[in-house]
Amino acid sequence: MKLVFIFSVLAIGAFAQPPLPVNGFLPATIAESNLVVRAADEAAAANGMKAVHLLHAEVCDLLTVTSPPPRFVAWFTDTNAWSLFSAKSGDGVEGRGLAGAASIAVLSEPDDANETLAHELVHLVLKKTSSGPLPLWFEEGCASYFGWRAAQAVARAQGRALVRTQPALNPAELLTHDVLLGCLNYPATPAANRAFYRQSEELVRLFDERLGDAGVHKLSVLLVKNNDLRDCLKSEFGYRDGDLNTLDQAVDVRSTTRQER
Repeated sequence: MKLVFIFSVLAIGAFAQPPLPVNGFLPATIAESNLVVRAADEAAAANGMKAVHLLHAEVCDLLTVTSPPPRFVAWFTDTNAWSLFSAKSGDGVEGRGLAGAASIAVLSEPDDANETLAHELVHLVLKKTSSGPLPLWFEEGCASYFGWRAAQAVARAQGRALVRTQPALNPAELLTHDVLLGCLNYPATPAANRAFYRQSEELVRLFDERLGDAGVHKLSVLLVKNNDLRDCLKSEFGYRDGDLNTLDQAVDVRSTTRQER
């Protein structure tokens, strides 16, 4: 499956509130309990509703938290409609997903396997369950890593196998780890943005391999209080300077190696 590096995160509030332009593109509505899904037709809306419930449950399980699902999901299946909607939703909107405090909009293409929806659900759940802002690298790394795992788990439960190819980055494109950890905004160039997403995901993946899902959750709690990753690792997980250097090197090697998962 094609890997999409650029996912935008925009605090757009609840889509049920006008004057957001979703009404002109998605006429079909399905509502269950506190969740509304809008799509181009009833079949797509029904598929979207099912995907939201399955993926949200999986995301919460992976993040080891309890959180309510979104209140509104705009489920686009047409790239032209998505492009028009994105253009009207705000400058700088890119990619195939938007997440707000209780609302999500996604473009679900045939090869996407709902990874974009899962990615945005991770954003939504993290925002709902964290006591304060998380570092940008951590939130995006979690969204990419745990979002893929959630999409993969749901697909496997349905008898489908997913494989995601991550191309190797040019070593010259890599962000230094100080730059990566200090990012407050998304990098301005496509190459830097690719590196940011890939390195962030590989860093979260390494933590998950070493600390487990519960350990990553513990790290998220610590990072809200102290955004300095190295301080958190030293004080709470027993990391030393040599361990941190090894961690940095592993992220660089993985990011510059083609991988299929």
